[in-house]
Amino acid sequence: MHASANLIYPVFDSFDEQSNADEKLIKKHSVKANLQVVELTRAGSSLDLEIYADQEKIGTMIIGQGSLSWKGGKRQITMRIPWSRFAAMMDELAYG
Repeated sequence: MHASANLIYPVFDSFDEQSNADEKLIKKHSVKANLQVVELTRAGSSLDLEIYADQEKIGTMIIGQGSLSWKGGKRQITMRIPWSRFAAMMDELAYG
């Protein structure tokens, strides 16, 4: 069976907290998701996350079965990162 979807959702917003309780929270980051499902186990299925800071696109992360890819906001080249390399990078970042 062949199922496909191309859905776009705003999935995450973060806010800067203000020191004054009377001031409104200011939206700092947002993430929009685009889910492309050909078949969950097939090549070509991915979750694309567009990441914004202060309403400016800072990058796109493409999450697939075999790897993830990153494209900086104003870059032309997408960098592919295998899952094992990504795990090592995150461990180093999180745990030093």
